[in-house]
This record gives sequence, structure tokens and C-alpha cells, in this order.
Amino acid sequence: MPESNNYASQKIFPYLSFVLTGRVYPLGEFMDDDRAVMAKTQIYEMLFYGKGSPDDPFSVLRTILHYDAGSFMAAMNEAFEDPFLNSGQDDDFEDDLPNGVHASRTTLLNRQIIIRILLDVMSTGFGNEERLYLDMFIARSLPKYPQYMLLSDSVLEQVLLRLCQYEDEDTHDDAQLSVEYLMSVFRPVNVSEFVPMLQQAKFYRILKTIYRQEKEWIELLRTYFIDLEHQQQVFDLVVECLRSATDLNTDQQQAFLTEVRAHATELTDIDIARTARTVDLVMPTNHIFFLEALFDDTKAQFSYLRVLLGDDDNQVRSKNVSTPMLGQYVRLMCQYSPSHVVEYINTIKEGELNLEEVLPVLETSGNIDAAVVLLARQGQVRDAMDRLIKHISALEAALSGILDSAADSPDEVATNEAIEDLLESIDKYAKVGIWLCETQMQAVKKSKLASRSPRRPSTKQSLSFEESLWLDFIVAVVSVAQRVDPAIIPSNGQRLSTDVDELSLRLRNTIQRVFTSLLTSTATTRGDAQSDSLTFLRILRAFLTRAAESSPSLSHLRHVLASIFSAYSYEESLLSLSNAMLDKDAFVQVDEVTKLRQMGWRPRGQTCGICKQRLWGPGTGQRVWDAWRKKENERTKRRQQVQRGVTEEHEGESMARGKGKATAPNVASDTDEEEQEQEGDETAAANNNAKEDRGPLVVFACRHVFHKKCLEQRQVPLEGNGEEMHGPVERDGGQLEQRLVCPACV
Repeated sequence: MPESNNYASQKIFPYLSFVLTGRVYPLGEFMDDDRAVMAKTQIYEMLFYGKGSPDDPFSVLRTILHYDAGSFMAAMNEAFEDPFLNSGQDDDFEDDLPNGVHASRTTLLNRQIIIRILLDVMSTGFGNEERLYLDMFIARSLPKYPQYMLLSDSVLEQVLLRLCQYEDEDTHDDAQLSVEYLMSVFRPVNVSEFVPMLQQAKFYRILKTIYRQEKEWIELLRTYFIDLEHQQQVFDLVVECLRSATDLNTDQQQAFLTEVRAHATELTDIDIARTARTVDLVMPTNHIFFLEALFDDTKAQFSYLRVLLGDDDNQVRSKNVSTPMLGQYVRLMCQYSPSHVVEYINTIKEGELNLEEVLPVLETSGNIDAAVVLLARQGQVRDAMDRLIKHISALEAALSGILDSAADSPDEVATNEAIEDLLESIDKYAKVGIWLCETQMQAVKKSKLASRSPRRPSTKQSLSFEESLWLDFIVAVVSVAQRVDPAIIPSNGQRLSTDVDELSLRLRNTIQRVFTSLLTSTATTRGDAQSDSLTFLRILRAFLTRAAESSPSLSHLRHVLASIFSAYSYEESLLSLSNAMLDKDAFVQVDEVTKLRQMGWRPRGQTCGICKQRLWGPGTGQRVWDAWRKKENERTKRRQQVQRGVTEEHEGESMARGKGKATAPNVASDTDEEEQEQEGDETAAANNNAKEDRGPLVVFACRHVFHKKCLEQRQVPLEGNGEEMHGPVERDGGQLEQRLVCPACV
């Protein structure tokens, strides 16, 4: 757009916009109808009625277009929205014209005429950039006023051609938008002839529309990879063309799939996560192909597999993941997310990984804990412990080497950081070893409870597999402290900058943690207390034997043994602290409750072991309730008798003193009658339930329960001397009772 130093000249374009839309410049107020029609007519006559020089009738219009064609077209765009230009199609418009305006001229003025004049004026003497503004004006006006603008196909094709030949990149978007407007109402007879021009003009939105309409799916796919805008839509296209319910036939789908595979790298560059999900949805057999296409970008492979395995954003794991893909993901995880390896390994089912391929990578990357977990879950516990011990020995050697050369190291900060990292690693893998041993112990305890082997344990027995596992692990951890302690003070006698006491303390704490875990794992249980106790003793005895063989003097083991037995002190301290924290009265109350619960013998069931009649609880019928009522009535009678006796004694004392008293009415007579009636009812109920009521109950120490009458009817001879257990036995008070024995246990 040309620039002008004449600020006043630029005002011509807003002036035209205001006047041609019936407004007063520059206030923007609308004119009355007569004045507006007069002003519009004068402007249009000046521009489009050939009132210029004889050589150039449209010299005024041509001058304005040369000055700024873009601003003039913007003013005309507003003018075209005014209904004044509808006059050529309005028969009643002539009656409304003001004085001085000739109908013959005005009726010829409409949008069609204006476009024709502009095309004729700008056909010569104007450059492509200036004519481009007219072409964009025509392309955008045609869909708005199709009933007022009728242009031939040849004219519109020339407009389309010139729009594709824009020269300034800044006008690319405006030109493409204009073509979209034009093609919404006009379609060339042979649209394929314009495709190369559209491609050269980079009008990709238009090309996508044409390819979709012509069902050119491969060309549409290629266009998505060329167009940098809206590239995410390519995934929708892939799903649309490769889904089962697509309009494409088998050959078309295969050709489309081949094209997708050819752009595999470009597809992953757009969005690797959506690529993985799209491939898994419509072409799952091509996962290996896409991973191979990312051979040079292992980070992209890791991201691709992470989506499939549901390890990002808690997505669901794909059903199309093979064992090699899972192994590849674990290997890549060791490189890009090593801290997450163990957590993910725990989610993998047994047998899903090829250990021979994964274990070397885990060990090389330092994820020994993950290797231990995998081996343990595969049942290779011995191999897992051997690998763990080997790694602990490597950490021990590295720590000893650093301590030996620490005095000569010029960088004390780096040395201290290295020592700290090694100590943390030793402590970490000690916890891994504890987990491995405890898991094995728990599995063995479950198997023992299931089998209940009658063999009695002994301290002289050879160590079992799990005991040997504990022993080897303890020896490996203790050897770290044995070999590192002498290295703390170098041979030259110089002390290290590292806190020596802190270093020794941390190693001893690790040993103490191991033995505390051993104590916990071998703690007495209800099932096999003696075996658990002897397990710890056997392990400790074997450890001391092995330590004595490797250490000629006991003084060399002094610190180690102190660390071991400090575990006992630690456990004792915890128990003492717990006793002090808990309220002593709580123990007394618990003890009392326990004694009360142990008083008497609790029956094992609710039915008699002989007649199988229910003794208490739901289903026992009315007899239990009647028996309770009878017992309560007897208690009430005894209480009343006691009260009457006290009253008679008091009255006798009064008569002895000479004081008379009127005879009291028989108040209790009504009560006695009620009691007699109640007793009569109870007697009737008792007679009705005579067949069910078997008398008192007998509960034995074995917790079997019977009716006493049922036991008396069952004659059980006493084994050994032939004496019958139902024979009379003299009790205190001279009464004779039957000696009864549980018939279920004889």
C-alpha cells in the first residue's frame, strides 16, 4: 500500500465511506433521506459516470485507484452494503428520487455496473498488486450479493488465477481467504487444472477441501504433512480412512496405509502420543514398524511405548503390546527414567519379560533392585541374592578405594559427595536384601502352616534355604563395615575430612537394621514358636562361626559384634518405652477381663449333643421364657415372705408394750389370687412342654453341652476298671450325685 505525506489526501477514503453510507463526515450522524440520496448520487456520478477528461472519462477514479487501491476497495466494501445500490432492481425507486436527480442515470447504477467499470478501468495501467485488491473485493462480494452480481465464468476464472499469483507473502492469508469466498459460490469446470496453481500459491486449506470433495485421500494426507497449520487433524483423517466402517475399499485402504507408513517419522514429529494411540486403534500390527522408524531417536521410542503401556497420565495399557516391546520399554526406562524402574517392574505380571534380555541392561544401568525384584518374582531367589551380594561387594570396594585415596584427593567436596552417594546406595540395597529375605521367610511360614510338619527343630540342624539366604546377606553387609573401618584411617596416619564417627555410625546402623529385621522375621508366632526361635539361633551361630574363620582375632570383630547385639538393646529399649507410655491400669483391667472370660466353660454349640434339642437362643420356644418367669416369681415370693416376717416381728414387739393395733385388711389376698392363677398357667404350660423340657444343662471342659437327663440315660462305662461313670458320688452335705463324663470324648 503506497504511503503519502499528504495527510489531508488520506481523508478522502473515510469521507467516501461516510457519504456513501448516508452519514455526515466526520461526525458520523445519519443524513435525512433526501440529502443522503443527493450526496450518494453526486459521488457515484463523479466516480462512475465518465465526467473526467475526454481522453479518460474515468480519470478521477483512476487517480484515486493509483493513489491507494486498497483503501478505495475498503470504502467500496462498506458502500456495497448500503441498499442505495439496489436501485437497478427497484421499480419504485424513481418515484422517491429528489428534485434534480435524473432517473435515467440513477437506475443504471448498481453493483454489477460498478464492478464492470472497475474491471475495465484497472485492465490497463495497473500492476498486479493493485489489481489484486480488486480481485479480492470481487471474490468477497460475490457470495454476499449473488442476486446483484452476475459475472461470467471466464471473468471469475481470471479473478481466481490472479489471486493465485499474489507477489507479497504478507497478502497470502487475505488471498487464500478470498479464494475460499469465491469457490463457495463458483467452481471451475475443470478444477484439477487449478490444483497446481493452488499448490504453488500454498493455498492448503482450499486444496484440502478439493481433495476431500474429489476423494483424493492420499493427496489429502500429503497436504496435511505440508501444511504447518492444523496438522493435528491428520490423525482424524488416518482414523477416518483406516477404520473398519470407512468408505474406502481394500485396495484404497492398503494404498493409504502405505502412504502413512512412508510418513511415519513426520507423523511422530507432529504428536508422538497421538501417533501411538492412532496406530494402536486402526493399525496395531504396525507398532514395530513405527518403533523401527524411530531407531535414531530412543527418547521418542520411550515416549511411544510409554503411551502404549499406559504409564503416562494413568492411561489404560494397550492389548497389542508384545513381550519384545515390553522389554524394550524397560530397557529404555533404565536410561530415561531410572528412578521409576522398580515401581513399574512391580506392575508387570510374571512371565511377561524375557529376563535374559532385560537383566544385563538393569545391572549395567545400576538398577540392581529391579533385577532382584524380577528374579524373586520368577522364583529365582538364590540368583537374586547372589546378584545383590555381588553389587554390595562392588559398592564396598568403591568405598574402600575412595577412603584409601581420600587424603590425597585435591577436591574434598567431590570426595565427600562420592562417599555420601555410596553410603546411601549401601543402605538402599541393604533394604532390598531385607525385603528379599523377609519375603522368602513369609512364603516358608505359609507353607509350614499348611503342611504342619511334626519334625522338631534343633540348633544342630543344617541351615534351610531361607536361613542360608539370611546368612549370606548378613555376611555381605557386615563385611562392608569390617573392610571399611580400617580404611577410615589411612596408612599415612592423616585423618580424613569426612566425619569418621558419622561414617562408622551409619554403617553400624545399617547392620543394626538388618539384624532387627532378622529378629522381627524370626519372632515367635502362635503356629511354630520354637522353630522360629531356633531359626535365629542357627543363623547367628553360623554367622559367628564364619566370622571367626575369617577373622583371626576377636578384637577385629568387636565393633561388628557390638553392632549386632545393639539390635537386642534396641528392641529392649522399645519394649521398655512402650510399657512406660501405656497406662499401667490398662494392663490391670485387661488382666481382670481376661480372668473373667476364662471363668467357667463356654459351650461349643446351642444344641444338646444327644437329643439335638436347641438349648438357648432363637428357636427354643416358650419353655425358656416360662422357666425364667417361674424363677422370677419364686424370687418375688421369697422376698415377700421375708418382708412379712419382719412385719410380724415388729407387731409382736408392739403388743408386748401394750399397744393395740387394728386388724389390717388382707391386702395380699388379691396378689395371692393372681399368683395362683399365674402358677396355674405356668403349670399348664409346663405340662404342655413336658416332652421338651429335659431339665438342667451340663457343660464339660471340652465345651460339649447336654441335658442332664440325657446324660443319665446314656450309660458310659469307665475305661480301665469297668466302673460306670454314672455311679453315685458323695458331695458336700451328704448328697449323692451322679459322676458324669462327656460321651462325645470317651
